[in-house]
Amino acid sequence: MTTRLPNPDHDALQSALARAGSLSLAAEAHGLLCGLLCADAGLPARSWREVLLTELGDIAAVDAEGSRLLDELYAATRAGFADEELGFEPLLPEDDAPLAARAEALGQWCQGFNYGLARAGERLATLGTEAREVLDDLREFAQADYETDDADEEGEAAWVELVEYLRIGVLLLYATLAAPAPAAESGRRLH
Repeated sequence: MTTRLPNPDHDALQSALARAGSLSLAAEAHGLLCGLLCADAGLPARSWREVLLTELGDIAAVDAEGSRLLDELYAATRAGFADEELGFEPLLPEDDAPLAARAEALGQWCQGFNYGLARAGERLATLGTEAREVLDDLREFAQADYETDDADEEGEAAWVELVEYLRIGVLLLYATLAAPAPAAESGRRLH
C-alpha cells in the first residue's frame, strides 16, 4: 500500500507562480507534470522544473514557498500515480470556486497535460483504443469553450463526472505508458 500525499493548495501555488512572474497557471503546471510523468515515469523533479522554467515561463524567481509547493506537488503526483487505491487527483480550484473558473482551469490542466505527454512521441501511436479515446477527449477538453451557469445543479453534477473521467483517464494513460515493455523472445526454450 502506498502513502497518499495531498496536493498543495491550488490558490497558494497559483499565487506563488504569479509572484515569480510565471506565464503558467497552477492547473496547467500540474497537467504538464502529469503528462511528463506519463511520457517518462522515471522523470526526476529537477527535469520537470526545467521544462516548466523553459517552456511555460520564467519561474527562476520562485520564492521558497513556491519551491516548496512545487516539490509537494511533484511528490503528491508521484504518490497518486503509484497509489493502488487510485488516489491521484488533478490540481484544480476548490469546489467553492465559480464553476466557470474551475472549467477554465480544467482546460488549462489538459493543455499542460497534452504538452507534457507529447514527449512520449512514437509510443502514443501504440495506445489501445480506450487509451486513445481518453487522449482524444483530453485534447478536446483543452480546446473547449466552457459556458457554465454557476447556479445550475446539473452543471455541478457534470463537473464531478468530468473530473472523475479526467482522473481515471489519466491513470489509464499512465498505467499504459509506464508499463514495462514485454520482454523480447530470446529464441531459446527452457526444458
